[in-house]
Amino acid sequence: MQRKLSHLVLEWIVDALLPYNTVENDAFVKLLKTACPSFAVPSAKYLRRCLMPDIYNKVKNKILELIHDEQNVSYCSVTTDMWSSQSMDAYMALTIHFIKKATWQRKSAVLQCLPFAESHTAENLLLALESTFSEYKIRDRLHLVVRDNAAKIVKAVNDGGLKHIGCFLHDLHLVTNSLKKQKSVATLLTKIRSIVRKFRHSTKAKSVLMKAQEREGMPRLTLIIDQETRWSNTYPMLERFLV
Repeated sequence: MQRKLSHLVLEWIVDALLPYNTVENDAFVKLLKTACPSFAVPSAKYLRRCLMPDIYNKVKNKILELIHDEQNVSYCSVTTDMWSSQSMDAYMALTIHFIKKATWQRKSAVLQCLPFAESHTAENLLLALESTFSEYKIRDRLHLVVRDNAAKIVKAVNDGGLKHIGCFLHDLHLVTNSLKKQKSVATLLTKIRSIVRKFRHSTKAKSVLMKAQEREGMPRLTLIIDQETRWSNTYPMLERFLV
């Protein structure tokens, strides 16, 4: 029972994207102790070093079993991207996508999220990709690699002889960012941001907005400010502004 409950706690932490040290929170420990007094709440170190490797291997084996079921999966594609954490640690993510022939369901699974301390050269990027392809034995069934438009990843997949295509959303982001630089659009966005900041920084203005929404029978919504470099942030700002 102890190990089963510990596994359930770890599964919850993973599913909720919480840090390991959640189990050291006093209120959380009190909750578990009240629900099951005999349960010894595992430490963050125990979850990380003892249970996580076991769960990782079980999930990995399930993914391997699924993607190598030739009755269900003939080909697969992957998406990859480089990103940095808030602490500026670099990572490469690689996700597999395929269709189960028996049910025609599209399935996806994250194969790797690798710390990437090396220089982001085309050679190093290709080595990381090929290492994962080899580990999961998918190179001979790989249909397509979907990547961003950075020159180094483009060179990497070209050097590896991989069929590839740019991410549509990344292309759309580049197009819309170009549109935002046009004078008329830039002027309009500057005015909207100015209005949004007024209502976000003034409690009096926010109160007036809330009362007006209530009077008109509208939902009580606050205005959203965007991160100017990303269209995916600007669109919600405009959408909320026009409600």
